[in-house]
This record gives sequence, C-alpha cells and structure tokens, in this order.
Amino acid sequence: MTTTSPSAEPSTSPTAEPTAEPTSVPTATPTASTVSIADIQGTGDSTPLAGQTVTARGVVTAVYATGGFSGYYIQTPGSGTAKKPGDASDGLFVYDGDGAASLVVGDCLDVTGTAGEYNGLTQLSKVSARTAVADCAPATPVEISESSWIPTDTDKEPYEGMLVLPSGEFTI
Repeated sequence: MTTTSPSAEPSTSPTAEPTAEPTSVPTATPTASTVSIADIQGTGDSTPLAGQTVTARGVVTAVYATGGFSGYYIQTPGSGTAKKPGDASDGLFVYDGDGAASLVVGDCLDVTGTAGEYNGLTQLSKVSARTAVADCAPATPVEISESSWIPTDTDKEPYEGMLVLPSGEFTI
C-alpha cells in the first residue's frame, strides 16, 4: 500500500477534465400548484398569478358550452357569504372549449390551466386537466338586496364570477 501526502503547493494544472455536454437532459414539464380561487382572483383588478399554470377546485355554477362562451364558472366549495371591497372573489370563469359540454351545474372539479385576464375578467384558459371530485360542499348564491346593493365597480370586484341572488325590487 502506497500513501501520499498532499503537496503544500497548489497545482497549476487541473486534475479533472470538465465535460462540455450535460450529463442529463431535463424532461419534466412545470407542475401546476394548487391554489384557491380567491388566490387566483386576487384582491385587485387582475390576477396576481397571470401566466402561471395553477390547479383550482370549484363547484360548477354555470355552463356555457354553446354560443361562443366555450366555458363554465366554478366557485369555491361551501362559499357564498357577503363580501366587502378588498376581499377576493370565490368565483372564476374557465375557458375550456369543448370541455364544457360534458359538465353540469353542481359538478365539482379540480381544473388545471393558465391564470390570466380576458376583457377585464380573471379566468383560467389552456386547460390541461379536469378531474371530477366527490363530496364537495355546494356553492350558494350571495343575497343582494336593495339595501346591500353594490354601487361601484370596486364594490362589485369581490363578487366577480360568483353566484348572486338579487332580492327586492330593482330597476334596470
């Protein structure tokens, strides 16, 4: 057995030859993070997650499979309470092309897509996954009366995409 002791002087030539090519090529695609609908909506005029692939869970509250809308609305399971300015909405439009045709109001889904804005409204688009989920609490409409009417756009933002139930007399 031969032993060597380290030299006190540093070497002027490298001891290993670096490789020019990577040893492996990454093949994984970015994974979607699971976030609440409120986090996708954010508390401002646009989503703070624009361009990000996300997964959200929601109860289908409206389906627009025909007529050019090509999507559906989802709302956070169990939601439906009154909001105040600065709160985030619990509703979201999902632009899903032909995917809307197989859905009915009341379905509960995990939906993966890209968060963004379209005509001033937050939505998911480029849907890559839609998975049925069992045992979700229903989403209920928020009752809006004459006395609790939402007068300004800022006041309406927390209800974007949510079920609302007007009660009383309104003039439109």
